[in-house]
Amino acid sequence: MCKMVIKSGKIYVFSALIVVCSLVIAGCERVIEATTQDEIVFEPSLHVEVKGIDITGSMTNFGVFATLEEYGQDFAESENLQTFMDNVRVEKTDGVWSTNPKYYWPIIGGKKLSFFGYAPHNRDNPELHLAEDWSPSNKKITITYAPSPDPMKHLDLCVAQAVLDRDNIAHRGELIVLDFEHTLSWVTFGANYEEEGSVLPSGCYMRIDELTLSNLVGENILVFDSSEDDFFNWGTSAQMSGSVCYTLKVGSALANVKLVKKEGATPSYSNIVSPGGNLFLLPQRINPQGGTGLKTMISVKFSFVRETDDVVIAQFEVQKDLPAWSENTEWIPGRKIVYNFTVDLNNISLVNISPVTIEDWVDSENKHNGGQGVQIK
Repeated sequence: MCKMVIKSGKIYVFSALIVVCSLVIAGCERVIEATTQDEIVFEPSLHVEVKGIDITGSMTNFGVFATLEEYGQDFAESENLQTFMDNVRVEKTDGVWSTNPKYYWPIIGGKKLSFFGYAPHNRDNPELHLAEDWSPSNKKITITYAPSPDPMKHLDLCVAQAVLDRDNIAHRGELIVLDFEHTLSWVTFGANYEEEGSVLPSGCYMRIDELTLSNLVGENILVFDSSEDDFFNWGTSAQMSGSVCYTLKVGSALANVKLVKKEGATPSYSNIVSPGGNLFLLPQRINPQGGTGLKTMISVKFSFVRETDDVVIAQFEVQKDLPAWSENTEWIPGRKIVYNFTVDLNNISLVNISPVTIEDWVDSENKHNGGQGVQIK
C-alpha cells in the first residue's frame, strides 16, 4: 500500500486491488479519471501582433498533442518522451474548452506535460494530414495541407506556440493557454474602372464575373516545434513552382458588386470578394523579378450588366502576370495581401493591377471549419 498527498490536501490510498480515481497502476503514467479540479482544460487565444485586432467569429474546435516527461526532465532534454495526448479534439462545452473523454493531470509527482495545438481539428477536415515525431533529434509535428479548390471551403489554418514543461503538481488545475497564429496568407481583391468619354453603355454597370489564379503552389508541409521564435515554417521545396488554379465566381466567392469609377488621386476600389469567399493560400514566392519557374497568372473576366434586369450584354477576359511588388515577392504567413486593379474601358486588354498592399490580418468573415466561423469566443 502507498500514500500520496495532492494539492487539495486529501490523502489518496491505492492498493493492487482497490483503485481510487482510476489510476493506471502500471508505471503510474496516466490518470484516466480523478477529481474535477484535476481535469486538463484549455484557453485558446489569437496572437494580436499577427492579426492586428481581435477576431470576431468563433473557433469551434482545435486539436492537441501532448507529451509526458518522466523524472522531472524537460521537453528539450528528454530522450524518451511519451505521447500523452495524440491529436485529441478540444471543444467548448458549458464555457470550458475541454476534451471528451476528459484528460486529467497525472497524480504521481516528478512528471511534466508539454502541449502543441492546431486549428481546426482534422476530423472534419481530411485535407489536413498530421504526424508527430518525438525523436531526440526532431521533436516536432508536421501538417501536410492542400487548400480546397473551392475558395468557399478554405480553412484558416492556425498553430499554437508550444506550452512546455508543465509540472503535474505545481501546475495542476491551471488553464493551458494556447496562443494561436495564422499560418496561411489571406489573398483578396478590389477593383474599379476608368474611361474617357462614355464607353460604358447607358443603363449598365461594370461587374467582375470571375477571377482565376493559376500556377500556384497547391500543397506544402508545415512544421511546428517547441521554438519560441519562428516556431512554425513551411517547406521551401514547394516555393518556386506550382500548377494549381483557384477560381472565384460571381454569386459564390465573388459578390455581385457594381464597380466604382476611378476618380481623384486616391481612388476607391470596390471589394469584390463575397463574405466567406476569401482565398486562404499557402505562403509562396510570386513572380520575383528575374526569377525562374512558372509565372503566376491572373485571369479577369468582367462584363457590362444591364441595370434593369441584371442581364450581361457584353463580356471580356484578360490574362496577366500576377505582379510582384517592391521589397517583397512573397505571400507572408498571417498577413492580408490586397490586389486592387483598374479596368481601362478605352483599352479592354489593359488591366492595371496596382496598388498591391500587405496589411494586418483582421476579421476575414471566412470560416475555420466548414462554414462554422473564425473567431474565438
